[in-house]
Amino acid sequence: MADDQEPVLAATLAAIMRSESVSITHITRHSGLAHNVIAYILSGKTRHPKPRTLTLIAEAVATDDYTRERDRQKMREIERKLAVGAGYADPSASEARSLLEMSLYYVLASGERARAWTEVIAALRELPPERVRALPGLVGR
Repeated sequence: MADDQEPVLAATLAAIMRSESVSITHITRHSGLAHNVIAYILSGKTRHPKPRTLTLIAEAVATDDYTRERDRQKMREIERKLAVGAGYADPSASEARSLLEMSLYYVLASGERARAWTEVIAALRELPPERVRALPGLVGR
């Protein structure tokens, strides 16, 4: 994303916070993230946080302040919106992820390595196909 483009994640998170009536304090309380992490995302200073950060935010937003119960369906939907807003692949696209993991398993002959590489690939944005094809060759190094 070019620097002159609108920070989509900031707008996405702000809209989610408004619609769910949650504050930065609520998110920090239920996620364990620092206040400035959320503030930087909302200000547009952080446009592509780690996927784990987005998961923690989604979990926090989907957590009831009083009962501390978490709405799993809401959490998954918020996580999807945040991931797309940050420019990451839609985490709900598990079919593609499963196909990638299965393909890597056959190339690497190791389920553990296939899962690890799937996690790496899922964390990277807009990886060119030629780089994906080159990854198995890097395993032996």
